[in-house]
Amino acid sequence: MSVQIALRLPEDMVAFLDQAVASGDVPSRAALVTRTLEREMRRRSAERDAVILREQGAEDDLDNVVTVSTALLGRTIGVLTATQEVALARAIVLAYDLDVPLLG
Repeated sequence: MSVQIALRLPEDMVAFLDQAVASGDVPSRAALVTRTLEREMRRRSAERDAVILREQGAEDDLDNVVTVSTALLGRTIGVLTATQEVALARAIVLAYDLDVPLLG
């Protein structure tokens, strides 16, 4: 369900929204505002997770997990869909024989 709200924004922000729509980057102003708010919600969630990790420490020792430099990944890293996230989680659990329940 969505709820319509009225926002008062500075002219430069409205111009940015309109330019993004005009260039075809987004289908509507609302789409860009929604995408931006979703990104902010994920950022805040990650920030809370980082605080918990800092205070409580990691539950698992992941020192042996191979990391890949962001330079090798390219300039843009996409966001996983819910289905991709579940598939990735399952693959990691199975690949590392982790003792955690598999996601649906």
